[in-house]
This record gives sequence, C-alpha cells and structure tokens, in this order.
Amino acid sequence: MTTTSTYANLRRRGDMLKRQLTEIIDGTAATPPTRPSVPVSSSPSSRHRARRESLVRHARSGCGEFFQHPAAFARDGIRVATRVHSSAVARSCVEFFVDTLNDMKYHGVIAAATSDYIRFARVSVIRGPSRQTTHGTVRLYGPRPHTEPDRVHHAVIGTRTPSLTLPIADLRAGRLTHIPVFLTVDVMRLDRWEVVDDVPEMTAQTRLTRERYPRLAAALAAATRGGSEVRHVHGTDALEVPVFGAHAWMQVDGHRWAMQIDPSYRHAIALVFTSSGDAVVIDSNAARPEYADAMLARWVESLGFAYRVATLPGINQEDSNRMTRVLSRLDINTPMTITGYCTSITLAYLIDVLCTDRYDDGHLARFLADLVPPDADDVLTQACVILYARAVAHDCLRLCLLRLRNGVAVPRAWPTAAVPIAVDPSTSRITWKQVTRALG
Repeated sequence: MTTTSTYANLRRRGDMLKRQLTEIIDGTAATPPTRPSVPVSSSPSSRHRARRESLVRHARSGCGEFFQHPAAFARDGIRVATRVHSSAVARSCVEFFVDTLNDMKYHGVIAAATSDYIRFARVSVIRGPSRQTTHGTVRLYGPRPHTEPDRVHHAVIGTRTPSLTLPIADLRAGRLTHIPVFLTVDVMRLDRWEVVDDVPEMTAQTRLTRERYPRLAAALAAATRGGSEVRHVHGTDALEVPVFGAHAWMQVDGHRWAMQIDPSYRHAIALVFTSSGDAVVIDSNAARPEYADAMLARWVESLGFAYRVATLPGINQEDSNRMTRVLSRLDINTPMTITGYCTSITLAYLIDVLCTDRYDDGHLARFLADLVPPDADDVLTQACVILYARAVAHDCLRLCLLRLRNGVAVPRAWPTAAVPIAVDPSTSRITWKQVTRALG
C-alpha cells in the first residue's frame, strides 16, 4: 500500500507547478478569453472569479501538486509524455487508475471532505438478433476496483435494482454532497456467442452455471455454428439474462463462451449522483445512442434519482493521421493510436470534481473553456483537447507507477515493455503557442 509519506515526496517534486500557478491564482495573470461555444457567464469579472475559485480549490485540496489545471496551458504549458501514450495505458488499465485516485483520497492527499470516492461501474446493454435492446446489467465495484476486485456487485437493471455499494443514505442525509462514478458502457449480443478461453476477466465468479441458466445452456448447446469460435443463439426472448453482463461466460463443449461485443458503441462517461436527487451524465461526446440513455435512465431511476445530462460541449477526439503529424512536430511520438479519448477526458472531469470537492455544470464549463484558445478553429481545438487528455493521463500514470514500485500488483493489461515500472516516462511542456506553431 502506498503511504502518505511517499505521496509527500512526490508533492515536493510538484512544488514547481504550484509556483507556476501562483500568479494565476493570485489574479495577476492575464485571463484568456472564453471560447464562445462553451456556455459560461458573459461577465469578464465573473469568468475570472470562477477560474480563480477553481484554481484555489484545486491547490487547497492538495491536487495542484499532482494534477495539471487546464489554465496552465495558456502560459506555462502542460506536461505531456513524449514516448508513452498515457491515454492508451489509461484506457486499458482504467480500474487501476481509479483505484489510485481513491488511494490518494484515502490517505488524505486529496482533501475532498464531501465527495465520495470515485466509484467504478460497467453497464452492459444486451441486445437481441434484430438489435433491439432487451436488457441491461450493472457491475459496480467498491472504492478499490484493482486491489480489491472481488468487492463487486451485479444486478439486472430494472429488476428492483439495489443500491449495491453506493452510499446513497449518506448522500440523502447530507454527509456527502455527491457520488462520482466512472462508468463504461458496452453493448452485447445475446444472440451471438464467441470463444473466450484466454480472456482473464472471465473468472470463476462470473461463470454462468447450467443450474441457474438452464434455458441459456440448452440454447448454446443447440446453437448454429458460425465458424469454429462463433455460435448463433436462437429464441433469445425466452432466455435468462446473464447478470454478469460483459464478463458472463458459460462452459460448453470444452470451451468458454461469452456474448459477443457489438463494436457500434463502447464508451466511458462520468455519472455524478447529487444530494439534490439528480444523477448527472457528463459525457465527452455530444450525444449517446437512444438505447444507452434509456438503459442508464432505468438504472438511476430505480435508485430514486432523476436522470439528467450535463449541458457541455462534445470534445472527444481521436488519433487521426493529421493529429499524429502535429504531435510529431511537438516531439511527441507514440506509435500506438486510439480511436477516442473518452477515458482520459472522463478522468479529467472526475479528478476536477474530486479536487474541487464540488459539482455543477457551470464549473465544468469554465474548466473546459481553459483548454482551448479563444477563436480556435476545429483543428486547434482537436490538438489542445488531445494534449490535455494525454497530460491528465500522464499525471495519473506517474502516480500509478509510484504505487507499482511500492509493491501494488501489476495489472494484467499493463504494457510493461512500453511502460517500464522503474522510471517515469519522459515529458515535454507544451503551450498554446507551440501548438499553434506546430499546426503551421
């Protein structure tokens, strides 16, 4: 377990960042104008107060030494790993990243008094042969999804869904103001099953037994083969719902079989339960498929909350060929590419909620406005979002490496060859001006 004294050593190394932000916090630095597309107050003085309040909260909570605030982008720059794709590591090891943030709160390094720990949940939307949504399941972990992976609860959404491990009673009693949740959404095909013999997530705890799922077992045994590793299951309307969702599997004919993932929608979002009775979706995309919204709404409403979507711009990006060339001009060369930064952006949202110990749409809008220069075109916006997403992922990655050096078990998906545990990845400090020059 990482100790508080170890975090203190890292905090001292972060003093330089704190000094660099002092001018902004004190209000002596120039205030970059707000992008028109971000819904914030029209008053310059109120915008300045909002930024200053965010920075002060960030510093007082202990986060200023560990996590880079987007306001640093305009003047002093943000640190981005130059040879390691930190966001790709975050996407493959997200449970460990969430576990590490909660470890900091547990040790008092992040002084969030009224925010709960960041909870980690997986929602599986289960669809039939005509791709109509039939069912959904939720897999909700405790505060330590990596170091205590067995502390997990499952439920079929809409069937008297319990609160699971969420401290809803504390929220309603006023002991907490919000419960932040890192949520992944997968779409599964109940009519298509595939071999998953070598998938480590398919553990004994998520096995579907013939005794509990007799109709599903019979349907799998009688399924039409679509090749050696795919089976087409018929009569899905009469089958039991696999409560373990994306991690559910059944042993048939000497192989492990699991529902096939539908690649049409795989996404990460933030969900914040508030003391006012709302469950607010914070999404890096501008919209979600209707069936995803419907399933999330069913879940939160079964817990007694009103489903609401935060009014924020969609800023998710991907590693396009053009963006790869721009990053290369900034001496950021990472061969791996990803199709979306939703994991890193969601981490950024939740880190800000945890560090400032508050949630409201206007605050996050102010946070987003600091990412991009005023009057930026689409290409400059894309570059700035990608760089900040990578910067936040790098901040988390450094803390994860620190824990690994102190004996925490290495995640199965950790890319050891690309990200050795013994050393921190090399970084470069990037400013708006450098990005503009790189775009030519």
